[in-house]
Amino acid sequence: MRETREERQHQRQETQANQFAIGLLAPFHMVDPHLSRTAHLRDGEPLRDSLDLSLKASVRRMIERRSEPLAAI
Repeated sequence: MRETREERQHQRQETQANQFAIGLLAPFHMVDPHLSRTAHLRDGEPLRDSLDLSLKASVRRMIERRSEPLAAI
């Protein structure tokens, strides 16, 4: 099935809205105290609980903040 131009535009807008929201809800200065010295998924739960985020959003924000290449599947 081919995506229409409108569907692609909607997806881009949705992505931008999510990025804007996470920047407001979890700015880096609030995320940093929850991160371990080495990247670990267990950091996601306290971050989620502290900032009232979804676990998915917490892990994504952690990945954005780390300098090493990471991925969560």
